[in-house]
Amino acid sequence: MAGRSLQVMLATLLVAAVPSCLSLSLIEGHYHTWWSVVQLPREDVLDMLPKNMPHRNFTLQKPKLQGLKDGMHPVVLELGTEIRTGPVFPAFLQATFTEFKFEIPWVNQGDKTNAIRYKVILNDLLASVFTVSYENRTKSIPFTIRFTKNDKSNIFGKSTPTVYKYVIYTNSSFESFSTKEFYNLNSAAIKMNMSSDGYFMQYKNTAAILRAKFKSQATKFSPASKYKYFSVYQQIMSQEWFGDADPKTYTCASHHYDFSTTKVKPAAMHLMVSDGLLPPKFPTNKAITTLGLNHPLGTAEVYTTFKLTIPHGC
Repeated sequence: MAGRSLQVMLATLLVAAVPSCLSLSLIEGHYHTWWSVVQLPREDVLDMLPKNMPHRNFTLQKPKLQGLKDGMHPVVLELGTEIRTGPVFPAFLQATFTEFKFEIPWVNQGDKTNAIRYKVILNDLLASVFTVSYENRTKSIPFTIRFTKNDKSNIFGKSTPTVYKYVIYTNSSFESFSTKEFYNLNSAAIKMNMSSDGYFMQYKNTAAILRAKFKSQATKFSPASKYKYFSVYQQIMSQEWFGDADPKTYTCASHHYDFSTTKVKPAAMHLMVSDGLLPPKFPTNKAITTLGLNHPLGTAEVYTTFKLTIPHGC
């Protein structure tokens, strides 16, 4: 118990000593995991986004992904084990632990305050003057707009997609504490087990259980570049992410995976989840199956390494 208290104290001092404005790597590690995309109705996924964070208006982008059905949005399950993961220094704080993540990618974080602060009125796209209204002061400004067929710009600004980490489960109370305390992510320590072809979770001896079975579709791991459909995971895992353990705190961070050395195998997934572990709109008590990585949005077994940036305001 004293050792665990010392770890918490040292981790707290380490984070406090690093300026939060810098995007430096705080954590690094190795990762053996299954990454799986599940398609859900957009309206159900919208209902999973945070509703209690002031000054935020969360919406979903519409990613153009091969295999994504009309009216659906991808959510991502990470079912894995982090290996020798922890602070770059001191290394004795690094640990190996099982970890599950439920994530929603391609989320817009609209700012309710700034969204109504500036109002731009285009009188006529063909005219040479437009009107800007700001704090009840109106001024006409000469301008020229040129549009081309391939112009994808947005004159009102561009929104960068982010990942909302709805919940993270680990088999380590220390890791769950660190995840919540430093990265503002909803996290809990529960009973978990990962085998060579399966994954099991149970929430505190309750009936809330997740079971996943995987059927490998290759005899050996290959470079990720071999599989063209792995690109969807590169897109998702490169997005900055946030959580809402404290809804009044806006904290973001990023994983930087070394995809040049990442090894993968396609694997089909068979998943069963009971009530109480995932968002209420996630299908429970029924089989969910996915194809392997040889197909669009297919599941992959992954060996990779990563660096995790320090948390920063967003």
